[in-house]
Amino acid sequence: MCIRDRTSPGSQPQVVNSTDTFEFQVSAMQNYSSTWRYDWSTTGSVVDVDQSSVVSGGSVTLRLRDADGAIVYSRDLAQDGSYTSEAGATGQWQVEIILTKCSGTLNFRVQKNQ
Repeated sequence: MCIRDRTSPGSQPQVVNSTDTFEFQVSAMQNYSSTWRYDWSTTGSVVDVDQSSVVSGGSVTLRLRDADGAIVYSRDLAQDGSYTSEAGATGQWQVEIILTKCSGTLNFRVQKNQ
């Protein structure tokens, strides 16, 4: 569920939100500020995050909160690569994307650690 889902004119996020896998992509961001929050279910206590964004201006942070609300992952989306979260409580997590005057293309995937 997206609590706030607006982007700069002409761009729409593409979201896959299924148990144990969350994928997000949005293109053509132009100097956009907002915070998007999605509820996401995982049966794992640790998740893998693959980031491959092109941020040409501003900043954007990806933050994951576990079922207890603890922050188990927080990283600048301009940092491409594969990362692993800290251990957290299984169940309904929250995916937060915090944008400050962001321009570019955002792309990441979160999935249960095998």
